[in-house]
Amino acid sequence: MQGDFFTVFKSMTLHGYYTSEIGFTQELKLSIIPGAFRGCAPLGPGLGNADF
Repeated sequence: MQGDFFTVFKSMTLHGYYTSEIGFTQELKLSIIPGAFRGCAPLGPGLGNADF
């Protein structure tokens, strides 16, 4: 934490706000836990199958 007081305090305040639930969901319009990932590549027989 180097620098003058105001710059450090402002940086810490912004970091705290945007990593909070309110800043993340309402200001940035992001979801905390995103939905499931659905890949676009179809798996056929023998592709991605762990059975031997």
